[in-house]
Amino acid sequence: MVLNFWATWCGPCNAEMPMLVQAANSYSGRNVVFIGASVDSDDTKGKIDAFVRKLQVTNPIWVGATEVDMQHLGAGNEVPATLFIDEQGVVRARILGQLRAGETEERVDWLLRNRQGNVPVPLVRHLDAK
Repeated sequence: MVLNFWATWCGPCNAEMPMLVQAANSYSGRNVVFIGASVDSDDTKGKIDAFVRKLQVTNPIWVGATEVDMQHLGAGNEVPATLFIDEQGVVRARILGQLRAGETEERVDWLLRNRQGNVPVPLVRHLDAK
């Protein structure tokens, strides 16, 4: 499973979503589930449907995810954050911040190979220093 935490107001989330849509389409039928977890608050939840339509997101969307959910899963407290979860439900890799080209595929392919071959970096941080 690829679990991506995002929000409609998040610029990097908007920038990375087309890559996730493309990856989800590429892995269709290959036993990989992509789930988008929106952390939009009540005042921005109304923008989710338009965001999903505009970016042609077809994977399931979890509406109502929270910072607590993110922290519980080890995703920090800033979006975007993407988790790569194996078939036993174990988080095997995390990318905190905007995905870069190839990072999703590298981790998904590794999981599909039963974690054989070159091990991707388990924690990547692309968040801006504050």
